[in-house]
Amino acid sequence: MGKKRDRVGSEGGRPDDAAPSNLIFMLERLNFSEVEARVYVALFSKSPATAYQIAQMTGLPRANVYNTVGGLTARGALQQVSDSPARYIPREPADFFASISRSTSDTCENVVSELRELAVDDGTDYVATYSGRTAVDAQVRKMIASAKARIYIKTSSRLLSPYESELLESAERGVLIHIVAADPGITDLPQHENIVIIPHEGTGVATGKAVHHLLTVSADADGMLIAALNGEPTASYTRNDAIVYTVHTMVLHEIYLAEIYKQFGPNLEERFGVDLKELRRRYRPENLENRVLARGSGNAL
Repeated sequence: MGKKRDRVGSEGGRPDDAAPSNLIFMLERLNFSEVEARVYVALFSKSPATAYQIAQMTGLPRANVYNTVGGLTARGALQQVSDSPARYIPREPADFFASISRSTSDTCENVVSELRELAVDDGTDYVATYSGRTAVDAQVRKMIASAKARIYIKTSSRLLSPYESELLESAERGVLIHIVAADPGITDLPQHENIVIIPHEGTGVATGKAVHHLLTVSADADGMLIAALNGEPTASYTRNDAIVYTVHTMVLHEIYLAEIYKQFGPNLEERFGVDLKELRRRYRPENLENRVLARGSGNAL
């Protein structure tokens, strides 16, 4: 055992009033009862010992100790080393608790498997929020990596640099990726036959501040995410059908506008002003971008 144990003499030992309370508490968390924990700890002070001697050491009723020793032996925590009288020692703790760890891990895996089979919630109604760069990045990468057919993204080009490897891997798998991107950095975006770069509003010019801080991702029209990457990054993700449809359509309209602008840009600017400023002045709410940037993505949905 590594530590030499004192043998219990005929007079027994002292009650274990000084048994470490934190150790008792930890053993209780491992499904020991308080009596089992006290008996088990006592044997590390003096063993081999009979149930009678353990009762003397702990101050516990003998009937309780006899039952407890039998139960701990059956569980493999104690080992009987003699008959007439029966004496007990604790099993090597590393071996015993390793077996508990393996058993607990196996049980947890089985529970997870069973619960997944029982699950009926398709997750279409929830909105999940993520805070901090690590959490937001993980969710963006998960969406890109798990996409099966199409990904639509709207953002500033520079915000995509952390996800270039995931974008290329998905493109290699045959996923078609459309990116509505604003300068600077459009020419630095990953190049692949399955990655289509659409300059924001046909020119790549960002007409406001928000596009430089917001990242919108829609994957397979099944889930969507809006991330605000200014300050402490935050993001909202949902699979709600109505919200996914609305945001997905918004990105598609960005693509339509870019294509129209590419073909009819001079005519549009003659009618509505450079960068369509007359349309923006007419319909765009005041301080819209400032509110979004100040609050993050939490209200974007």
